[in-house]
Amino acid sequence: MESLAQIIEAGKRVIDDPTHLADFGAALTSGESHQIQAVLECPDIPERLILALELPKKELAIVTLQKKLGKEVEEKFAKMQRKYNFITRGTENNKERTRNISNGV
Repeated sequence: MESLAQIIEAGKRVIDDPTHLADFGAALTSGESHQIQAVLECPDIPERLILALELPKKELAIVTLQKKLGKEVEEKFAKMQRKYNFITRGTENNKERTRNISNGV
């Protein structure tokens, strides 16, 4: 098992070496294997860093869209629930009025 000092030293090497940083960053994402492979195979360091940065950007865009869609679905559901409650209440009121009329109230 590695000591804490060895782990910290390995982390410093990753940060100091842009190639390792790009590879490490790409590996941390849930990108598709061909996208991660493209980062690993890219010989040009600036391009490699750009490719690696695109992966978390795509993930962020997906998460943002998922949150937006989730919020829209929640709002539509709440609106439908309010309509249902309004209609149900109206139906109950009509039934009560009908009973009152039938009972001569």
